[in-house]
Amino acid sequence: MSGNGNHGTHNGTTRGVAGIGGLQATSFNGSDDSVDTNTSFNKTELSLSIWIKWDGGNDSDNSRIAGTGRDGGFMLLKDQFIDSDNGLVWSVRNKGSSYTEVTTNKSLPQNKWVHAVGTFDETNKIELWYNGSKASSAATGSIDYDGNTLKAGIEELNGEFFSGSLASMRLYDRVLTGGEIRSLYEWGSRTGVTDARLHNGRDPGAVARYTLDGSAEDVWGANNGTNNGATFVNDSIRGQAGSFDGSNDEVIIDSLSQSFYAGRSSLSISAWAKSSDSDIAILNATERNDSCLNLVLEDDNGRTAFKLKSVGKLTTTALNDGNWHHIVATYDGSVQRLFDNGQIVAEQSATGEIVDQDTSTDLPTRLGRRKFPPDGYADITIDDVRIYDRALSPSEVHQLYQWGTRGIDMRRKLVNKR
Repeated sequence: MSGNGNHGTHNGTTRGVAGIGGLQATSFNGSDDSVDTNTSFNKTELSLSIWIKWDGGNDSDNSRIAGTGRDGGFMLLKDQFIDSDNGLVWSVRNKGSSYTEVTTNKSLPQNKWVHAVGTFDETNKIELWYNGSKASSAATGSIDYDGNTLKAGIEELNGEFFSGSLASMRLYDRVLTGGEIRSLYEWGSRTGVTDARLHNGRDPGAVARYTLDGSAEDVWGANNGTNNGATFVNDSIRGQAGSFDGSNDEVIIDSLSQSFYAGRSSLSISAWAKSSDSDIAILNATERNDSCLNLVLEDDNGRTAFKLKSVGKLTTTALNDGNWHHIVATYDGSVQRLFDNGQIVAEQSATGEIVDQDTSTDLPTRLGRRKFPPDGYADITIDDVRIYDRALSPSEVHQLYQWGTRGIDMRRKLVNKR
């Protein structure tokens, strides 16, 4: 079944077998089972995502897992000659013998679920992703489609069949981002902590959470804030939110001062924010701009920026559009990421201190104001601020976003068809 009406035909397969992460799968017997989606494809960009469990059968064959056509198009296959023994291959072909292949550089494991994504972009570059990480890429020519439909489990040219199970095959007419690919992998594999632990403070990295439901209390612990002027409004994600007037409102959290962050090598800040203002802070710790921890809507463009002392700064496009945005900043000591509404919008390799080790000023964490420049008060509404002393995974960020949107947007935009 397809969420977009492009329903396929099962030829001998066994449906409804146990899949990965609660998904149902389809079993292929390796001799004559296949699925025909009855849908041809001729787009200039694409992403093919699928879960694979090879049972070890037909180990001397080049079994196609999924793909289009006999002489053109794209295909994902298990190749007996690749990577010593039955490696995974993503191939783009022109009509005839011209083709380009990339591999995972490892044999496909037996009786173990793996996630593969093959992409092709308008610059004629192909990439193969394996269990949420990019395995290889290469430049190629344009795809020359031959008009055949997308099929799974059958290599038509030589009549060879896949032996094992496949689940959740998805075809997109665009190139998925690395963050989206990681999210699909983690959504299927159910990696990371459960929703309950993310929300109830039992997560091992939980530091503080401010729901701003009538107070600046830390609902996870003892890091309570002091509210100076912010009002609590019903225009919120859940419960109430904190409304800051841009003149003199702020929440001060004395127990989370600069000395708390000094020496730490990982961090996540999650917050819902809505504003039409710019050059304002969502969360700020420390005074000097060169020793700061800042999550702000900066400059006249209202771009979200996440700055950590010597680590660096990430910046998004403008988010001060007057709508609610779920903004998450993470750092794990080697990678710095910024998310908007469940998706990675900026990331970079980075190392360094979260804040300056000199804690002589030791100023507190603030919501709705940054100390530098002076009187940097924000005209902003903020809800459900969370601080973790570890880097949340992309899947966990999606979970927090789904919680805020009641799961609607993630399901419609990525996991389902929209």
